[in-house]
Amino acid sequence: MNWKTFFICGLTGWCMEILFTSLGGLLRGDLLLNGHTSIWMFPIYGLAAVIGPLSVRLRHWPVLLRGCFYGAGIMLVEFISGSILRLFSLCPWDYSKTPYNISGLVRLDYFPVWFTAGLIFEYILSQKKHRRTVRIGRSSICILFLLLWEFTADAGIIDSFVFSSPSKIVTCFISMLKDGSILLHTGITLFETFVSFAFVFFFSLLFAILLWCSRKLSETLEPYLVILNSLPKSALAPLLIVWLGANYKTIILTGMSVAIFGSILNLHQGFEDVDTDKIKLIQTLGGNRWHILTKVLLPANVPRLLSLAKVNIGLCLVGVIIGEFISSKCGLGYLIIYASQVFKMDWMLMSIVILCMISMGLYGLIGFAEKWYQKRMG
Repeated sequence: MNWKTFFICGLTGWCMEILFTSLGGLLRGDLLLNGHTSIWMFPIYGLAAVIGPLSVRLRHWPVLLRGCFYGAGIMLVEFISGSILRLFSLCPWDYSKTPYNISGLVRLDYFPVWFTAGLIFEYILSQKKHRRTVRIGRSSICILFLLLWEFTADAGIIDSFVFSSPSKIVTCFISMLKDGSILLHTGITLFETFVSFAFVFFFSLLFAILLWCSRKLSETLEPYLVILNSLPKSALAPLLIVWLGANYKTIILTGMSVAIFGSILNLHQGFEDVDTDKIKLIQTLGGNRWHILTKVLLPANVPRLLSLAKVNIGLCLVGVIIGEFISSKCGLGYLIIYASQVFKMDWMLMSIVILCMISMGLYGLIGFAEKWYQKRMG
């Protein structure tokens, strides 16, 4: 244990306690989501740094057993530190009026919480120094930005009506979550994005194979594909609406149009770049085009497919939002346009934040699949 891991655990514990207490307030009907902690909790949470060296020794234990061990240890530290602070009337917590408490210092029904917290600390401390530093840096930038945004809005430095504030956005989200409207808009956008992505993946792979099968077809269509890929897709959306009507099919097609042409060109180039010696070997052994495709081209281009998928999932989301801007009556894109028209800036910024989180989640999902494949392939 060193001062850096002590500081990381103290800060992490603070954040977890604020989040936990704010969620508890939400369950009691407090839409302000007030969370709290104490300065005294920082060194107590900092002691979780011992989990780092412990996790190395316990790495062969099942995760359930490790979590139980950490949870019991945290509750023991909670009891000892609380007893010491109580001697000086400084203990910031008192469970004496709650069930399943021990001397008002420990709640046995909180064991699942400490079980989870212990495994979170283990995960954070098990990360390599460089990766941990990067993640802490990212988190710090985000937290500082939110705090600065909230402070400047509350202090009147920026116009809270125009720029809103994190607390107003959270309150707006909870309000729309209760009536289910935000789930409807988010669900529709996700559905259209996933359908667009699936179609882009299937048709780009199909057309790339067709172009590989016929050099004449490839040389004929390539300039048209380049032109279509270069066109601004926001200009295509109104045309598609005029031709196909204002419906979800048009939005899905708009989402596809943003990604499919570049994907076809990229995949076809990947097929062309495959080692020709491997193809000649298949042909020497009596293999046909099907064998070359399934034994050489597709396996060699799986990394490219996964890399394209990470890009295409975001492009499809962009295309869907463009379509919803113009022709939809539901979805996050529609919500952004409607909110801007009626000056409900909380709605608009909340929708933008949700889109950012969706983009991060979708990118992370494809990234996880890519890492899994790389690990499997050795």
